[in-house]
Amino acid sequence: MCDEVWLVVCDSAAQRARLAARGADADDAEARIAAQADMVERLAPAATRVLDTTGSLETVHERVLAAFREAAASR
Repeated sequence: MCDEVWLVVCDSAAQRARLAARGADADDAEARIAAQADMVERLAPAATRVLDTTGSLETVHERVLAAFREAAASR
């Protein structure tokens, strides 16, 4: 049903910062990150693209646009 499956990832420091910005305390953030620890390894085989969202919003936006253009060009 889908032409591609994108897996969106970021490093744990970015996860911590994003969770803190949403009001999660440090222990809750660590528990959430630990619960997702092997998610990338489990889901990567099903992904046609892995998109790293670590970095500034501008950087991530550029990566998303580049990936979208690449995906559109391959159709």
